[in-house]
Amino acid sequence: MADDYEGRGEHDRRERVPPQHSVADVGHHRVPYARPPRTPASHAHPAHEDDPYDAAYRVPAILHDAGVTFCIAGGGTGWAARNLPYQAGMAAAFGLAPEDALRAVTLDAARVLGVDGMLGSLEPGKSASVVLTDGDLLEIRTHMKAVWIDGRPADLEEGRQERLYRRYRDRPVPAATP
Repeated sequence: MADDYEGRGEHDRRERVPPQHSVADVGHHRVPYARPPRTPASHAHPAHEDDPYDAAYRVPAILHDAGVTFCIAGGGTGWAARNLPYQAGMAAAFGLAPEDALRAVTLDAARVLGVDGMLGSLEPGKSASVVLTDGDLLEIRTHMKAVWIDGRPADLEEGRQERLYRRYRDRPVPAATP
């Protein structure tokens, strides 16, 4: 993983980050890079004791500044995809421009995967997936109002999370104990 950052000496970089994975090398060779999401464990502490608190969150901005085409990835399982806007929002909060953060989960994700001829942007001949929200897509308080996948509307009411929400929303409140 490219977790190198400015200010770290060459000696430290060689010890901690294999050269084939440093930001400088990835940028120099223009290798597409899929940025894995930050897991709950990674929120606890920086990777190394002398790392700044925001080192993990600055990686997307550092990759962008180095000219690397990268995407913010969901971690390999379908459930994590719901958190992609928030991962992109964290990248924007730590130095990546909001439009670049959005591109990291859309067009640049398609480029990294080699499917940008079919996906990633709204253009004639491409598969169109669109999300309609009540606010900024990168903000956690924003709600999805409608979704179209491959040009067809998706039913947001039939998701497991929505069913569980409806099931437990009106549950009885336990009686107070004296």
